[in-house]
Amino acid sequence: MSPDSYAEVTKEHGPDAGASSSLSLPEFLLEVLKKIDEGGQSLRPRRLDQDIHECKDLGNRVIPMGLILGGTSTLEREQVQSYYRGLRGIIDPNIEESLDLVSETLLMVDDRDLQASGTIAASFLVQRTLPDGTVARDLVLQSLLDLLGSQYNERMSRHPDIFSPLKRIKNVISVNDLPRFLGEISDALEDIACDKDVFLDNPIELIEKAEALPEESEEIFRKARVQSGADLPTLSDEMAQIDTLCTLLNWTREQGIQFATKLYQAGIMDSRTKVGLAMNAVLAVVEDLNKNLDSPVKSIEVNDEHGSEAYTYNADTQTIVLNLKYRGALTSTVIRTEHEEMLQKAKQAEIVVVTNLLEEAVKKYGEARNEARLSLVPEEEERTSILELKEALGLSEIQAYELVIGLYGAEKISFSSDPNHGISVGCILRLVQACSQVSPVRGIQVDSDHKSNLPFRLDKEAGVVFLHSSFNRLTDASIDLCLSERSVDPLGIEEPVEEAKSKYQIPDEAGGLSKSENLDAFIEEFGLAAEFAQDSFEVLFEDFPQFRDTITVQTLRTLVSTLNQRLAPDAKINVVTGWSRSIPNTSRPDHDSIAWLTAHEEEDSRMIMLTFNFHYGEDKPDHPPMSNELLLDWCQYFKADQIGEME
Repeated sequence: MSPDSYAEVTKEHGPDAGASSSLSLPEFLLEVLKKIDEGGQSLRPRRLDQDIHECKDLGNRVIPMGLILGGTSTLEREQVQSYYRGLRGIIDPNIEESLDLVSETLLMVDDRDLQASGTIAASFLVQRTLPDGTVARDLVLQSLLDLLGSQYNERMSRHPDIFSPLKRIKNVISVNDLPRFLGEISDALEDIACDKDVFLDNPIELIEKAEALPEESEEIFRKARVQSGADLPTLSDEMAQIDTLCTLLNWTREQGIQFATKLYQAGIMDSRTKVGLAMNAVLAVVEDLNKNLDSPVKSIEVNDEHGSEAYTYNADTQTIVLNLKYRGALTSTVIRTEHEEMLQKAKQAEIVVVTNLLEEAVKKYGEARNEARLSLVPEEEERTSILELKEALGLSEIQAYELVIGLYGAEKISFSSDPNHGISVGCILRLVQACSQVSPVRGIQVDSDHKSNLPFRLDKEAGVVFLHSSFNRLTDASIDLCLSERSVDPLGIEEPVEEAKSKYQIPDEAGGLSKSENLDAFIEEFGLAAEFAQDSFEVLFEDFPQFRDTITVQTLRTLVSTLNQRLAPDAKINVVTGWSRSIPNTSRPDHDSIAWLTAHEEEDSRMIMLTFNFHYGEDKPDHPPMSNELLLDWCQYFKADQIGEME
């Protein structure tokens, strides 16, 4: 953006304004980065534009990674192309969704200083998610630190909530944890912006900017093409082929032009198949490799030296290397003739790479088990469960091991062979299988901050099961109990008969259950066991007085109406009472369940009791308090197909 146009923007909106309809994505990021780089003295706007195009498939999701883009813009493109391939490798749909969230929040904050702090914090989170061995990771990190200078600590002091996730992280971040940390940054940005009254009603809408091909690149390409003297396709046809190649490789158009220019400058391009190389022959190789390999081709390079083959395939970097001087000069005919042999070699190379990566993953998995230092499920049994988990989630074997490694290292998660002391991969598999019956599950993540009386939740939109590691004693026993009694999907509510409501006094107000005439009307309406019903209510209210004083008659009517519908036609609730129990198959008291159904044999009859938990929330301050809303939510999910015996 020219100085004049920038002056117009600041004149209209102020020097720190975030809302400008005249800014494109590259211009917006440049303005944010200028706040970090004290005016943009180190930034290279043209290189920044190129690196944004390098990530064009991410759209506005690059905004939270703005500092990374600013850092790579100070380096040469050749230094960071492999880095960006590694960066894309960690961005799965869950991370894309989190980047979307932070991006939208940044675009709603009308304050450049806050935008800069949010961008810095998010960029460092993403940078620290890149695994060891990512090409140029340390080089890019140094460029980020050079841009920041002494700002990092100063901003952390001014905006501690924005940088809070980074304070808690020691080394590399798990891919599974990144969405949660990005969500924390988004929440902190919104809170601070609202306090400062700089949070917009709608996000800034960035204008589209057509991808500008540097004139010199296109001019060099056209000149090399004319000077080749070769038999060529039309310029429009060849540009269409280059565009297709860019789509396959996720390249920018400039990268495609530069690649084609190299081939012309090497003097090997010609549409006559036995004389030279044509772009459509290169396309055919890429398309066939993509069709036959598990991982797509990411790049093509050229080798100006003599090679022993028409091309080679580096399965580590997923890169084709064309040997331009093979048999004097590489031609389309030679490539097509030798392609089948090259394809088989590429398959073998990929197998070797995958095998090595799998061996490394298994090794790290073994190390994670050793570090756990607990009584664990036998390794052979657990590895069988990992393979089943792979199938259930649609992962590769390597991804499945990496997932379990991440869970072993997650905060507040313990693995154990004892279902009362920790979780197991087998239980996680059962959880995924149960949730998959409701909605496809693609991943498992750990949420250490979510406060709940439930050990897990399913995010259908993201396709992720979240384990609540802050849940007191997250174990197989607690997960299995929840799965046995609680539906993953809500089952609905059955409203009680409206006409009968008139028989009750203050049915919608707290305290209605303390009225004896209301209890009599309740016993009559639902046909409770008359000889036991009154005493059962007394037991409930004596040991659980907050239930009597908080829950309304209408809520209790709704619960019994709904559960009777689920029990029909074979049974119905005969008694409403309160009691306590242990978690099944353990000696540990159940302080998490809200209520359950219990059967009691009395001579020749069998009574079904709706039993509320005397000890719900005991020693668990994070559990939501007993309330009408809590009971109705519990009722929506309670399956009513598991009826225990009175302890």
